[in-house]
Amino acid sequence: MNPHGLWRTLRSWLPFASLVLAAALPCMQSNAHAAPPGALIVIIAQTDDPVHQQALGAFAATLSAHPPAPRIETRAPQDADAATLATATLIVTFGSAGAGAGLGTSTPVIHALLSRATLDALQRAPGHGPHTALILDQPPARQIALLRAALPEFDRLATLHSPDMDGAAAELGAAARAQGVALHAIRIEEEHELYPGLRAALERPAVLVSLPDTHVFNRYTVQNVLMTAYRLHAPVLGHSAALVRAGATLGLYTTPVQAGQEAARLAARVLDGAPLPPTSTPQLFEVGVNATVARALGLNLPTAEALTRALIEAEEAAR
Repeated sequence: MNPHGLWRTLRSWLPFASLVLAAALPCMQSNAHAAPPGALIVIIAQTDDPVHQQALGAFAATLSAHPPAPRIETRAPQDADAATLATATLIVTFGSAGAGAGLGTSTPVIHALLSRATLDALQRAPGHGPHTALILDQPPARQIALLRAALPEFDRLATLHSPDMDGAAAELGAAARAQGVALHAIRIEEEHELYPGLRAALERPAVLVSLPDTHVFNRYTVQNVLMTAYRLHAPVLGHSAALVRAGATLGLYTTPVQAGQEAARLAARVLDGAPLPPTSTPQLFEVGVNATVARALGLNLPTAEALTRALIEAEEAAR
């Protein structure tokens, strides 16, 4: 598909992109804020994790671009003691372990680099003070718009999900129906149901959409799920860059650098006096394409850069 055709396809889905933007607008304002004197941000992250290191670097660089920047102290989850957290003006956590260590404080907290399922589990825990989150889950309308642009020949989608992801599967189904696409969602309650469910979901031509569901996609299952989909000639839309590298045909995800940038911009606004906004989905994202798998499936996909650019332009035009 040429760039002009890709743009025309995406323009037809602009009304649905407005749903994405409604949730994301708080993250799109200027980040040129000055921190109050003496402001301290305590970051809770696994500093030996390469993903967290990328996010932390982007966070610090984004804040420093608009001086005067606040002081920043970084603690590993096991070292985030109550006394340290009590001195903070704002706490920013990265990942699920960091988010858990940020419970039980009255200081405002921004959670980043975590899924909605992880956040929901935290919100059920006692002692959670004022908080918001920048979750990694991509808006369903954006996922469907990508698939309509990249794989317009498919009018049927499939997904597998655990009971923990009932809500996410329902949201994906609603977004698909709104754009004239069918979704076959199969609920997996026991491990032995995974592969029979996968084959049932893909008995008719469909794109398999992966949700950030560790009961379905984890280090023990991912290769077999991707291989089964490939043998059934089903493209896979992955929710992470790692899945694209592992064999998903394409992916839609927010990188660690982008997550760090978004967290820094939100932190700057909060330090400038803005209230904590509601939890939001990512404003920044990338599309990934596994050209080798696409060719093997006989698919002629636009480049990842063209798809990313077209999605961004479509969402900007829908403001």
